[in-house]
Amino acid sequence: MIKGVISKGRLRKLSGVSVKVAVMWLGIVEVDRKGEKLEFSVGFASADFPAQNFDKCPRCGCGLDCFEGDDSSSFLS
Repeated sequence: MIKGVISKGRLRKLSGVSVKVAVMWLGIVEVDRKGEKLEFSVGFASADFPAQNFDKCPRCGCGLDCFEGDDSSSFLS
């Protein structure tokens, strides 16, 4: 289960979200939007990535352009 506090441009007090670094899994505790970048924090360290890297859903690959997992329809139109 993923839990956290959502506010404008920020996710904090996250639990249930992890990233593998080398051979260790670290819990992501905060995500901040800094312009066109997202900063992911594991508490003692952080890393920035372009926000556009997260436009697509890793499960279906269609991001904001899919409807119920079908990448041929857009729910935005």
